[in-house]
Amino acid sequence: MANNISCVNNCTGCGLCAHICPKGAIEIKEDILRDHFLYPCINNDQCINCGLCLKTCPSTKKGTELKNNHCFLFKHNNEDKLINSSSGGAFQVIAEQIFKNNKSSVYGAAWNGLKVSHIRITSVHDLNKLLGSKYIQSYISKEIYKNIKDDLINGNHVLFCGTPCQVAAVDAYLPEGLKMNLILVQILCHGVPNQWGFDKCIEHENRLIHGKINMFEFRHKVSVGTDNRKFIYNYAKSNKTYQVIGDYFFFPYYRLFHTYSIYRDSCYHCDYRKHRFGDLIVGDFWGISSINRNYKNDYDKSLIIALSEKGNAVLRLIDVEYICDLNNIAKYNESIFNDVEPKREYADFYNKISDINFYRQYRIKPNNEKAKAGLRNFAKRILNLLSKKSKRKLLTKITYNVKCVK
Repeated sequence: MANNISCVNNCTGCGLCAHICPKGAIEIKEDILRDHFLYPCINNDQCINCGLCLKTCPSTKKGTELKNNHCFLFKHNNEDKLINSSSGGAFQVIAEQIFKNNKSSVYGAAWNGLKVSHIRITSVHDLNKLLGSKYIQSYISKEIYKNIKDDLINGNHVLFCGTPCQVAAVDAYLPEGLKMNLILVQILCHGVPNQWGFDKCIEHENRLIHGKINMFEFRHKVSVGTDNRKFIYNYAKSNKTYQVIGDYFFFPYYRLFHTYSIYRDSCYHCDYRKHRFGDLIVGDFWGISSINRNYKNDYDKSLIIALSEKGNAVLRLIDVEYICDLNNIAKYNESIFNDVEPKREYADFYNKISDINFYRQYRIKPNNEKAKAGLRNFAKRILNLLSKKSKRKLLTKITYNVKCVK
């Protein structure tokens, strides 16, 4: 019998059902007829209706409800390590603590070329592979689930980092007796786009720059303390390598990510905002400069929230600062408690992104944007000179630079 894509609305594509199916009747496949996200595909001829997939599915579990947990700030004191992290380097320092144990392994999302998937590392020297944000839903293979369990059985200390739904899947998969040496870290997430949409944007970008992109990073830091929402990519052209660094809105995929418009369906009614699994939440500490005037910006500081006693034990090992209770930062970090709403004008992204003209529509021309920003700042300077009232804040400098690096 032909396979049928399961379109359960709360499916997050974690892939756990495919791993635990005793007959191998489930595959995780891209739904090419809908939005190109990954869903379980069930072979009814092989299925024995044992129900193990539904019993194990993390969507059937209840986690810890966030109330008014304490919020801690972390900022790495090593500037080289800080600049390689998306915000303050919290995940990096937590992983470094895990690697102080004799037997340890860390799991997280990594780039493989221009694809994103979870990998296993066993040395602190490979930690750089897991650093930085990847705004693509990471693929977790059956092998990753198996390796996590095997590591714990063999006495390894294990750290797993992923989105809240991915953390919930690992938690649901493992028996309680194996979790003693396990630390589960969930990133502060408001939704994930998919690999297919990113690939299409790269394909169009290649055509427009007449080159081939071979490296891409989100959340690039030009320097510590500056806006960290830039991207960087390298591309090959005419036997030379060029590098592009730009503000997020110059790359359509990144821009639409910030409009909350290209996420998986389940992200818009996420079960894991109310029910949290694991030990720690880490993310950007947006709003810290408003909450605490000692901090001048929000760009290089991590927010850490403990969800368990194991999480609290980790915090005692690193240099964190208590800032406030969770309710005090909710307005700056809305996705902690609330589902996000997409901008409806971008809702047809996955239906139209194959068309390069649709891509062009959202590809802002850098020179035009720089000129507009310059004119607006010029007008503000004139008004500030003429006005005795509060001064108008100038726009941040626009970044879009291209240079030959090889």
